[in-house]
Amino acid sequence: MLISDDGTRFALSKAEIAVLTSMMADPDTRPTLAALWLHPAKAQAWATDGHRAVLAERWMVPPKAKAGARPVAIPAVAAANVAKTAATRDLVVVDLSGPEVRLDVRATPTTGTKVETFDQIESLTVSKHAVTCRHQEDATLGSIDHLFPSIARGRKGATVAVDPALLKSVMTLAKVADPSRVWINVGRPTEPVLFTVAAGTTMTWRMLVMPLRADLGQHPDASKVTTSTDAPAEATKPARTTRAKRGGKRTAEAPTTEATKGRGLRAVS
Repeated sequence: MLISDDGTRFALSKAEIAVLTSMMADPDTRPTLAALWLHPAKAQAWATDGHRAVLAERWMVPPKAKAGARPVAIPAVAAANVAKTAATRDLVVVDLSGPEVRLDVRATPTTGTKVETFDQIESLTVSKHAVTCRHQEDATLGSIDHLFPSIARGRKGATVAVDPALLKSVMTLAKVADPSRVWINVGRPTEPVLFTVAAGTTMTWRMLVMPLRADLGQHPDASKVTTSTDAPAEATKPARTTRAKRGGKRTAEAPTTEATKGRGLRAVS
């Protein structure tokens, strides 16, 4: 995903826009979530249907982006149509600068040509067709990045790396699930990830996927982790002494911190 310096134009590949649009809600059932959101000030693109979500963000925020800019919603119908008509090597350039949003499908005529910066788009690609839609900013939604567990905001369970090719088998496993749900168990970072499904009332399927031996420092969020000198000290409650039954000894419970308490993420409605 490429973003212009002022944050008003996004360039997405066919694969990128396909992933984003696959997560949009159905306009007939959840119209408020039936959109592809682009955030100029945060250099983000996301979509959600309330049960799942995908977020793409560029680490470097556009230097000239307007600080108070709000995310812009691209209607699901328009976004899905562009994603469907774009060819494998095409770029979809979304321009948010005008009174209407312009979605321009651009072809790369020369085989092997790679567009690496936004400034190269005009010279290395050719416009095939474009559509426009109403420029609609969301006045209440800032971003959905807080919904995603991140080592930058405190790890949620174990963080493991998995070979994407191995996840194809998990999707095949999901087809035999009855009821339609997959249970995921992540233990230690070096232990296999367990996927479990029930098939009816008599069958249980289990699949193990071995994690990659990857250094956590290679995680995309590793550079965002707050150092110990920047992070505020976490309040620790003193050990509490509990009284045992008559004749027994008093025992001290281990001190607890806020991190040890179970805290769930609020679902997207």
